[in-house]
Amino acid sequence: MARLISTLAENGVSPTETSAAEYFEDPDWDQIEFFGSLVNWLESEGVVRLVESPWMGDGAGPTFSLVLTSLGFQHLARTQPNGLTLVENAKQIAASPNVASTAGEFVGSLLGAFTKSVTPS
Repeated sequence: MARLISTLAENGVSPTETSAAEYFEDPDWDQIEFFGSLVNWLESEGVVRLVESPWMGDGAGPTFSLVLTSLGFQHLARTQPNGLTLVENAKQIAASPNVASTAGEFVGSLLGAFTKSVTPS
């Protein structure tokens, strides 16, 4: 998820075409399904917008054309307890060789940001 968010943030308002094949080497059905669920979750939370309907691309599940929404950019700009924004955290995690252990921290930060944004002050 961190690599996807980082890529979307770098591309700004330009649509990004992506599929599970970009994040998993020779993805199996579970990984393809997970990636589709991740995209659907990010869309339902208002973080990303599907620019067009998914299509079958390279045989590794559907290809999505995504762009961050203004809400997504707001969340990414929030400062986290470590002093970095979510997008800075995402970039660090995406570049980290130890992605598995830090991915949970990123997901927790992202979920926390959503919870704070929908909770009345």
